[in-house]
Amino acid sequence: MNKITDKQAFIKYSEFRSYWAADPRLHTQVGKVHGRSMQTSGKAGYLIYGPYEHFEAGRYRVVVQGKVDNWTGGEYLDIVCNAGRTVLYKCYDCINGSLDAWKELDFTLEGNVDNLEIRIWVSEETKMIVDGVTVYSEEVRPAITKIGIVLVTYSIVPSLLVKSTRSKYSCEWFVFHHGSPKLTESIKHLFSGLESNLCFYNNNRGLAKSWNEGISLAINSGKEVILVINDDVEFIEGGFDLWVDYILENKDSGLVFVTGEEPQDDGTVIYQSQNFACFAFGKQAIELVGAFDENFTPAFYEDFDYFVRAQLAGIKISVDDRVLCRHRRSSTQKNDSGIREKLPEFIETNRQYFIKKWGDSQPGSGCYLSPFNDKNTGNFLPFKSD
Repeated sequence: MNKITDKQAFIKYSEFRSYWAADPRLHTQVGKVHGRSMQTSGKAGYLIYGPYEHFEAGRYRVVVQGKVDNWTGGEYLDIVCNAGRTVLYKCYDCINGSLDAWKELDFTLEGNVDNLEIRIWVSEETKMIVDGVTVYSEEVRPAITKIGIVLVTYSIVPSLLVKSTRSKYSCEWFVFHHGSPKLTESIKHLFSGLESNLCFYNNNRGLAKSWNEGISLAINSGKEVILVINDDVEFIEGGFDLWVDYILENKDSGLVFVTGEEPQDDGTVIYQSQNFACFAFGKQAIELVGAFDENFTPAFYEDFDYFVRAQLAGIKISVDDRVLCRHRRSSTQKNDSGIREKLPEFIETNRQYFIKKWGDSQPGSGCYLSPFNDKNTGNFLPFKSD
């Protein structure tokens, strides 16, 4: 499936109106509710219509978020009032020729309008899902915020994560597969409709190494927001957009963490910051701390090391305390017996290296003030592309 749009914005709420497709202010004749989205059902009619609100005179832009699999050319988007009797705007040619993007649709209201409706009509053959609709005034053009998501996969196909990141923002994925080649086709299929860069290493080459590679690629491609997310994380009820909003409001932070719920084997749930299981990597981190230490391999303690270096560099760390994601922690070792068997060895080897580097096994006041207690050794590690 292909993206309808890759347009996005971060603007004060008073300057635009945004609606989930299943918003109570929007309605449907033929659609099926799918979470907060609306999908076609094989029937012809209005997939969505509404919100029946007052709009002042002026120029506007409509952006639709969602995905399309089959577009016949007979579908249209129109904007009406007076219970549909007055057509203010109508567009049949709403999708770019390659089905990869919903066009930005501009319209003008010559006067104030009550009960304005935005409607999307579909045929029986149309196959699409609409996530939401956003309307901007002419004075407020969508600010282009480029988001890169760095993801390392092992023993699972991260369908829940990808599904939960459907967004008003445009995201490019940088995916590094460290697990079995048997998952290759499933991962390719999962990301086939998304802007993505897939690297199938098919070996446990080191988490820090792939994080560095992905972050470096995101930096070099001009991404303004860089996210690093574990493959066993999923966002809850629009939590991804809420977290990105928070990140953009805290652009001066070097690291931004999110709070999540963690289901336990005994049926209980823990709520806590996800730290380096789900974090935003900001300008301060890039400039003052740099890359992760690839000597921690294949995983464990690279996050402790980065936390110590971040504290010594004095960068700002922020935590969104809203519970926005769910983390089924340790999914990799639960699904991969080979990694599970080697886990004690990985942890102990990296723990010993951490002690050698910082003088203690835990980040805190007992640690050295510079790596290996050498004042001539800096905390900053450059990315290899620097």
